[in-house]
Amino acid sequence: MILSDKKDMMRYVGLHPRFAAAFEFLAKTDLAAHPIESHVIDGKNIYANFSFGKGKTKHDARLEAHKVYIDIQYLIEGTEEIGWKELDHCMEIQNPYKEEKDVMFYADAPETWLKLVAGQFAIFFPEDAHAPVVSDDNVHKVVVKVLS
Repeated sequence: MILSDKKDMMRYVGLHPRFAAAFEFLAKTDLAAHPIESHVIDGKNIYANFSFGKGKTKHDARLEAHKVYIDIQYLIEGTEEIGWKELDHCMEIQNPYKEEKDVMFYADAPETWLKLVAGQFAIFFPEDAHAPVVSDDNVHKVVVKVLS
């Protein structure tokens, strides 16, 4: 898991061969004006899901994990907390893995909470269970999905 600011995103390009295209999209796109929909960047290799809506409480947030994609979760507007727990420490499967959506959910509680403000992003690798969109406000964000 990585937490950083937009101005520093190019530091992480070398971590994965597809990160350059993902970060270029985040850097060059008017994210605030983009429609709330999916956007293909490089076929099934990289795509972005835009969302806007009311945040959840910590009680309602569920840890999720992905086997195939890395999440780059970029906060466009608002504030957000994201729970985190190492996947190997998750013990209570709530919803088993669904291949078509590349997601599984856990009933475990997060071990730590990250606080994001607009202009920050978090990267979650397949070994990172995460519980996003915890906020008292509306959360406007984009999640760039990068094939691992």
